Amino acid sequence: MTQSQTASFAVEPQQVQPAAQWVENVARDLGLSGSDPMRLSVIAEELFANSLHHAEIEPGAEISLNLTRDGEHVRLDYVEPGQAFNPLEITVPETPNLESWPIGGLGLRLIHRFAERTGYERVGNANRLSVWLGGAGEA
Repeated sequence: MTQSQTASFAVEPQQVQPAAQWVENVARDLGLSGSDPMRLSVIAEELFANSLHHAEIEPGAEISLNLTRDGEHVRLDYVEPGQAFNPLEITVPETPNLESWPIGGLGLRLIHRFAERTGYERVGNANRLSVWLGGAGEA
């Protein structure tokens, strides 16, 4: 059985923590256990921070978060308005040298490390990044 919950948050710095907390709580409600809800929350927080610092999003815009459970997996769809940008096209080294690491990119490394699978698509005037984590029990 598929279960899904959606929320929207203004693209403002004070909304990062509420969005991340929403993701963690809903992920638990959908059956993710152990550290997976926190991992999904960190992913959402990193994506939101990237939207704030790099996306050049119009004032008053919102990001949309959707969590869907299908079988044992929970998928986070992170949708932001703005210019087309696929963060999955950026090459992230497996073992970074933090002393010479340029500013940015560590959040993408976390996403690649935490997620079981990722996907990107352009939907209208928005970017949708999807991230899957598994291990959801029966809710």
